[in-house]
Amino acid sequence: MLIRNYQQGDQITVSSLKVSKDQSDFIDPITLSLTNMDRDSYVMEISGHIIGFFQIDARQNQLELHEVFIDHRHQGKGHGKEFMSSLAPFLRKNYPRANTVFLTVNCRNSHAKRLYEFGGFIDTGDLKKDGPAGPQHIMKKSLLSIN
Repeated sequence: MLIRNYQQGDQITVSSLKVSKDQSDFIDPITLSLTNMDRDSYVMEISGHIIGFFQIDARQNQLELHEVFIDHRHQGKGHGKEFMSSLAPFLRKNYPRANTVFLTVNCRNSHAKRLYEFGGFIDTGDLKKDGPAGPQHIMKKSLLSIN
């Protein structure tokens, strides 16, 4: 899997990516995500085709992972696990001053939570209670031991 910067020329393809209906409560519409200038946007590619998207908020020493999704047509093929395996080395390379990456995941989204746990994220035990679709687990992953 190739992770690269989102470019303006990717807008049509990225805007056409969709999550399954049962996941739509857990992610902002892509058009809204693309207007957030406080975050760095990235795409996931397989064989030259964009299959997913995510954002990083890097305004502090810790990073925040946002809006992770893989297009519904590409789910169930191991791409989520491949992304999780690629994420920490990518972050260490591109954000060398960052020590930790955080994320929130809706308490009802057990599938995504398991995927993040596979990727080495640990539930902090804290909740973000005002999530747009209900309470969210706050998870973190140390980037200090990643080469």
